[in-house]
Amino acid sequence: MRTSIHVPRVTALLLIVLLWAIILAPVVIATRAHAQNMGSAAGGQAANQSGLAGCQYNASLPTLSPGQQVALQCDASGHLITNATGGGGQTIDALAIVVTPTVTMTTYGANTVAGTLMTFANACQTNGGSGTLQDVNVTYGDVQNSALNFYFFDTNPTNSTFTNAGNISVAAGDNTYLRKIVKISDPTQSGSTSSAQANNQGVQYHCATGSTSVYGVLVTTAGYPVALSSTSDINVSIGVQRYK
Repeated sequence: MRTSIHVPRVTALLLIVLLWAIILAPVVIATRAHAQNMGSAAGGQAANQSGLAGCQYNASLPTLSPGQQVALQCDASGHLITNATGGGGQTIDALAIVVTPTVTMTTYGANTVAGTLMTFANACQTNGGSGTLQDVNVTYGDVQNSALNFYFFDTNPTNSTFTNAGNISVAAGDNTYLRKIVKISDPTQSGSTSSAQANNQGVQYHCATGSTSVYGVLVTTAGYPVALSSTSDINVSIGVQRYK
């Protein structure tokens, strides 16, 4: 005689639920771990294992040993740092160049030069090389609120004279060297300082024969009604990509 064992329907359902819980538990744990390691898309602490395609900012670029890897590197603005050789043998790298023009601790009128002509050395990798102006950043040691124009030259405009606190005037012989007048918006206040920037310019330039420098003149469109706090109150930084 064969004996039949009848499992209650509720018990059978519980067994099925338990079985599915065992099967799905690793998937749920892996999903939660993946979510915890996604990292910040908006900018923030880097995850140990990022699931995002992004880059990491370091004040100094890491030095690797054979067999090691590292995240893509970017500057403080999130721009990818590259140093690659293309099919034509062109080498590209990114660089930020800072110049502090000498200014006076006075007020400035509208459309006047802040400092004098600035020289941005090493904007080209080699003499007569080329590159692209990407960003212009201006910082103040105090609070200012005037929009700016940045006159960008790829060759020294020797036919023109730029006088601190004087009106801007570019000689006809230098117009061919003027790559762009970059419009910089009103500064943003941060405590007792302020800053302004113009990003994503994409202005191509060619350094003069025998030179790796480019040049700039900063002009305040509305003037500085508040006197600058020091003779080194202004810092001007340009972000460039250099081609070889």
